[in-house]
Amino acid sequence: MESIQKLVILGLLKSGPKHGYSIKSEINKIRDIFALDNKSIYYPLRRMEKQGLLVKTKGRFGKRPEKYVYKLTPQGERQFQALLSKSFLSIRRPAFDIDVALFFLPYIKPQEFKRSLSLRERVLRRIENNMKSMVNSSVRKLNAQHLAIIQHNLDLIATEIKFLTNLTSALKKA
Repeated sequence: MESIQKLVILGLLKSGPKHGYSIKSEINKIRDIFALDNKSIYYPLRRMEKQGLLVKTKGRFGKRPEKYVYKLTPQGERQFQALLSKSFLSIRRPAFDIDVALFFLPYIKPQEFKRSLSLRERVLRRIENNMKSMVNSSVRKLNAQHLAIIQHNLDLIATEIKFLTNLTSALKKA
């Protein structure tokens, strides 16, 4: 299991027990901020239960039918703290798919390459605008850590757009 996914699930359970659907809903709210792939929540929950990081009990919320509720164990708490510390110290170089495409640049037709660069820039600008609108429309709803994450991503996107602009200019001169 990816350690980021494990960290997020454990972190969400830190605030208290939750059922699987609730965890999945909370992940969906922050998925774009963390770029998480959230296909299935129950498989990771089962694995973490087998690892002793959480326990599953049956619980009822209001008049709804009984559901399984997941809760952190002391071992899960220790794992959360360890993963949290590790994430602050992890200095992995960001990997961008475009780097692979640039490596094989001689095999790409120039017009296709220019079109792909233009499309990539449009997508990045759309993501940038969406993030900016999240900040502008939700100032009261977003907490300081969400704003910091969004600003970090906006800075990365701005750098990527600058790179694409410079590369496009260099191609026009060539």
